[in-house]
Amino acid sequence: MVGLSIKFALECRSQLGCAKLELSKGAGAFPGTPGCRLRICQPSQTKESECAIMLKNLLKPLVIVLLALEACVVATTVNVQAISRTPTPTWGHWQSVTITYRCNSTSAYYRSVWSQAIKQWNRTGAVKLRAVKAGHKADIVLTSAQTIRQSDAVAGYTNYTYYHKAQGNRIVAAKSILDRGILTHYGYTKSQRANVAAHELGHALGLGHSKAKNSVMNASNRYAMVSPQDKLAVQGAYAHRR
Repeated sequence: MVGLSIKFALECRSQLGCAKLELSKGAGAFPGTPGCRLRICQPSQTKESECAIMLKNLLKPLVIVLLALEACVVATTVNVQAISRTPTPTWGHWQSVTITYRCNSTSAYYRSVWSQAIKQWNRTGAVKLRAVKAGHKADIVLTSAQTIRQSDAVAGYTNYTYYHKAQGNRIVAAKSILDRGILTHYGYTKSQRANVAAHELGHALGLGHSKAKNSVMNASNRYAMVSPQDKLAVQGAYAHRR
């Protein structure tokens, strides 16, 4: 946890004397934990002044806010640790980090959706997805259809061909398709459809399903984009590729 130092002091004078209420906090501690001090300094009086009582009442909301802040920081720290322990699985890779694609979708809308997904993976810097010119063969074919004929209703699907190698499966062909009917029926926004497309591209790049909620490879989270652990996974899969 990042070290934090807070010192808060209020001083008030009244006919009853002088009262000083001081709240101080050491590195990484919050009220109610070691390192926190809350005290009233009074000039040798047996009774607490009206001013001191007022100051204590004023400080109660501050203490509540600091406690809430501590809970938020702890929750965030636990969440980050959980993410770091949930790597995105990989099952294969292409021979090169430069992978070509062709978008066959006749819909300008879905060509834009695929373009957004491609940008997510290209931003990782681990692979270079490049469009091929007309008439050239592409490694990955991207498309969409009104209905995907599968046993289960799915928003997207990817087929791939690969060679089994001792050093890792080498992918030689892949085709990813989006189900326009499912995406429309369940109210996916354009950015959410791009996330589904990025998920299918992840399969085409050699990534499997992830249990991490913020991973684009999570099979049930339409809100997740390519995350740091997804980037690490694809970097590892293509570490020795050129």
